[in-house]
Amino acid sequence: MRSIDDLLTPDELADELFGNMNLTSNEKQINKDWLNQVFGVLKKGGVWMWPATRRTFRKVSEIHFVEVILDEEEEE
Repeated sequence: MRSIDDLLTPDELADELFGNMNLTSNEKQINKDWLNQVFGVLKKGGVWMWPATRRTFRKVSEIHFVEVILDEEEEE
């Protein structure tokens, strides 16, 4: 697993993931709140993946995610 992106807070990641979707501001806030809850349950080093986009993120501190590439993805 290797990092491929800058550090992102859950709010910044939510803006990146959901910001360009055709959602109401309320729907975007619900997604942001949900992602913050996911982040809260992950331990440092924990991984969250969004299968629809094949993107994987690792919790690297109490306030940051970083996007990662899993080893098996590198072999493709």
